[in-house]
Amino acid sequence: MNLAYLSQVSTYSPFSSRAHAYQITSRLSKKGVNIVTLRHDENPNFAKVERNRDDIIKTLEKCDAIYVRADISLEEFLLPILRNIKKTVFWEVNSSTEEILWIIKLSRKRFLSRYYFKESLKERIRLLKKNAIRKEFARYVDLAFCISEPLEQYVRDVYGVARTALVPNGSDPELFKPNHRDRSVFRADPDDILIVWAGSFEYPWHDKQRILKVVREAKTSFPKWKFIFLAYPELLPPDLPDNVIFKKIVPYQGLSRYLASCDIGFLLYRGIHFQRLGNYFSPLKLYDYLACGLPVVVSDSGPQSGGVVKKFNCGILVDDSYESIINAIIQLAEAPEKRKQLGENGRRAIESYYNWERAASNTFDAMCSLIDRPLKLRRSS
Repeated sequence: MNLAYLSQVSTYSPFSSRAHAYQITSRLSKKGVNIVTLRHDENPNFAKVERNRDDIIKTLEKCDAIYVRADISLEEFLLPILRNIKKTVFWEVNSSTEEILWIIKLSRKRFLSRYYFKESLKERIRLLKKNAIRKEFARYVDLAFCISEPLEQYVRDVYGVARTALVPNGSDPELFKPNHRDRSVFRADPDDILIVWAGSFEYPWHDKQRILKVVREAKTSFPKWKFIFLAYPELLPPDLPDNVIFKKIVPYQGLSRYLASCDIGFLLYRGIHFQRLGNYFSPLKLYDYLACGLPVVVSDSGPQSGGVVKKFNCGILVDDSYESIINAIIQLAEAPEKRKQLGENGRRAIESYYNWERAASNTFDAMCSLIDRPLKLRRSS
């Protein structure tokens, strides 16, 4: 199979934010898919094409299908091309166009201020334009890949895509392992409880303020709790207490050593009720925590955050209250055997389903099933 994989996100990944593109394309390549990416992609393993109309058309003529990772500018650029070229189109949708409105709401301290109203109004106008572009683009889509159930329903209802495939994210159980534990990476005592949060606090749905409250109050009440932020230090306040013993972004390929050396994984969301889809994420940090054998403390929301914890009994679910979070950590901190059991359960969740090999295989099988069918039948069924 020859596939044009068109994305604004690179498939060559020193960063966790590129994990999906890196993991899916590298595994598709191992299955015999010949991949062409846009010129900006640093991946040396794939052929490249310039992002201009003539070069894209010449490339598509030699490809069996086109795979587009959702991006409004890319979709708008491709529309005139798709009108004139009959190719199988796969569309990976990992967020809603309404996400920007959610970000604005979460970023404003006073949601009803005149500034919020003006910015919200502008974004709502942009949203209508984006949805119009996406609805037109969706007419050429043969199959949309979605990372969660709410997003899959959204793509059907809002964009009118008839055929979708649910392909949740995962972790790499060969790259992320419990036996990578090495406490020497942190300045911690052997009996300290290390609690890790990985990601970027630039996204306002991460409950930064509540996490920081836990950190500050644990300084005196729970002196053996130490906190690890695998995050951009510049997005953290300068006056953090000294129970934060590590704050740094770690390259994706070396992340396992840091996660596996901790005791508890943290994943808290806020403002989910502002989002019409609820929690539609398929959170990479959750799966990487579980792959490393960490029990997790997770907000009780979403089919692939709270749902995974419930199904596999691999952590403790919490509500938005500070007391709920503290009590969950106490339960895990004071029960090493419970941490071990929940961690083993989480590892099984990754090995049995929430892994990149399963995600890539699901993607590959779905693509093959459509490419083997006549185009006119695919779009009319």
